[in-house]
Amino acid sequence: MLSQPGDAEVYEAVAWADVVAVPVLTQNTGAQRAVIALKAKYAGARKALAEPAARAGIGLLPLDDFYPAGDEHVIVQQVTGRIVPAGGIPLDVGVVVSNVGTLINVARPSTAGNRSPPST
Repeated sequence: MLSQPGDAEVYEAVAWADVVAVPVLTQNTGAQRAVIALKAKYAGARKALAEPAARAGIGLLPLDDFYPAGDEHVIVQQVTGRIVPAGGIPLDVGVVVSNVGTLINVARPSTAGNRSPPST
């Protein structure tokens, strides 16, 4: 389960959503590990995610600040070493890639729309 780069401000504002959503998606997809990939220049977002991601066993991968077409394929190769075939999708090589918007929508039912993490 991979999370691709999204809007850095969204990540900073609701970083907890990834930490809520990624384990849900990991469990439901049968993924063996989870990684959130963020552009290196999104320092605030990486900082906001670092501690909660570590507690949840989610890896963080800083990416170069440029992003070519086919970004999902690049993320898959950088994280897993697998190559998505031409015309294929990450799922063809056993990888699920999601963006921050999807993760927020997965987290929303678990947190009843709160903008902060649920208390533990």
